[in-house]
Amino acid sequence: MLLLTAAVAALATWIVEVISAAGYAGVALLMAVESACLPLPPEIIMPLAGYLAYTGRLGLALAATAGAFGCNLGSAVAISAGTSGPASPRTNQGPGVSTSAAFNLRPATFSVPQRA
Repeated sequence: MLLLTAAVAALATWIVEVISAAGYAGVALLMAVESACLPLPPEIIMPLAGYLAYTGRLGLALAATAGAFGCNLGSAVAISAGTSGPASPRTNQGPGVSTSAAFNLRPATFSVPQRA
């Protein structure tokens, strides 16, 4: 438990340093990293941005916009990586395959039970 506490404290310190040094760009970058499926807690990033907005170092609307922009950017990166990667061994289909095609979901494959 002590090791986990030390790791979270070190991560929180690093997040504080990044946002303090880079401002809005730091908020956007950290939220993009978090949204791209890397374990970076937004529970530390956004409250710190809110605190800096409270103290006057950041604007609240711009900090929230930077966080939202970072989230969208990170999600776009994750989606792009997922759709353009190598073929899935489960489906044996190439890149760019949609979920419905990968799981062979077509409207014709669904049947509605008839009432007696």
